[in-house]
Amino acid sequence: MLIGTDGPVIVLVGGGDRAAADATVLRDCAAHFARAIPSQRRLGIVIPDTTTRLDDMVVALIEGAALARYVYRIGEDGPDARLTALALLCDPEAEAEAAVARGLLLVKATKLARDLAGTPGGMLTATRLGEVALDLGPGAGLEVRVFGEEELVELGCGGLLGINLGSVEPPTMIKLVYRPEGEPVGKLALVGKGIMYDAGGLALKPGDEVHAVMKNDMAGAGAILAAMTVLKDLGCRAQVTGYLMCTDNMPSARRSASATSS
Repeated sequence: MLIGTDGPVIVLVGGGDRAAADATVLRDCAAHFARAIPSQRRLGIVIPDTTTRLDDMVVALIEGAALARYVYRIGEDGPDARLTALALLCDPEAEAEAAVARGLLLVKATKLARDLAGTPGGMLTATRLGEVALDLGPGAGLEVRVFGEEELVELGCGGLLGINLGSVEPPTMIKLVYRPEGEPVGKLALVGKGIMYDAGGLALKPGDEVHAVMKNDMAGAGAILAAMTVLKDLGCRAQVTGYLMCTDNMPSARRSASATSS
């Protein structure tokens, strides 16, 4: 880091062999750079001269710097390390606007997935995730349907209902459908695990896994929901259907008569 009395703070980041500086390396370098100066909220990155395509470099650098400053808190505010501006310095003749837009969309989706995974299970229940999907879906061009417990019994979703037997919160299956304009080039189905809080049922988790596992076992469902919210803006030409299978895995005195009868 070079700090002078006048002008900007200059940070030099070594990325190893220039020939091996692919998008992954550049993403990591941008993240290290952004974390090195957490008090600076306006950053500029000189795009290096490598064999990687400019579009891929722009996307990677935006992802690395922006996500390195990701902040999500519940309750009292703390130090704010978020960016207010990020400038990418490259050949003025280069056309990188589309790559910038793509990078910002990928950052947006990743932040949403992190927000969902980081929210405590007591706040983000299976029912609440269904409400989030219904709220976000129309603006993203998604058809959204939330299946409740009785519908899951009719569909024979015994696995999801069995896990839910100990929970006081009802289960949901959230179906998301993205249809592109015109004839789709293909069809893709995604299934996301949405265990909103995983206490292990009767097999209680050890204490060292509380933060790492119990709250984040719905990250698969969160990632699929987040990814599908940007398919339209990314110009996806395939039809994509997502199924988010959501419930708690908790011990309690509750047993669902309807689920047991299935």
